[in-house]
Amino acid sequence: MDSFSTIIISVVVFVAVFLILREVFCWYWKINERISLQQEQNGILKKILRELERQSDQGTTPRDEKNTSYSSDDTSDEEDIDSLVLTADEQKKVDSFIKFGIKPGERLAINKTTRNIDRFDIDEWKNTKQSEWIILIEN
Repeated sequence: MDSFSTIIISVVVFVAVFLILREVFCWYWKINERISLQQEQNGILKKILRELERQSDQGTTPRDEKNTSYSSDDTSDEEDIDSLVLTADEQKKVDSFIKFGIKPGERLAINKTTRNIDRFDIDEWKNTKQSEWIILIEN
């Protein structure tokens, strides 16, 4: 009975040490972060595929590469869009909006003066002073 309990305790300790070391190794080599990034990429690729399938079903062609990332209703803003450089904090905020999804008809825009990034639906966008905003993403 004594050797049996020693074996059981040894196995439990071994499993506990293995699980702790596994977490340390996953943290050190950023394996968990890589997995979450790959899952996010898969989600984005699925959205792109659905959009392409929807466009092919409707007989329309995909927008050009420039308008896929940034679009604007006002052509005078194209120069602003081309010269726009987001700070790291602004990019993080844009990424968080993208991560939680932008619904059809919504726009993600940045204010030209305050640099505030906000999401607008169609009705909200009509009620804003559009000349003060640059559209980053339009869905």
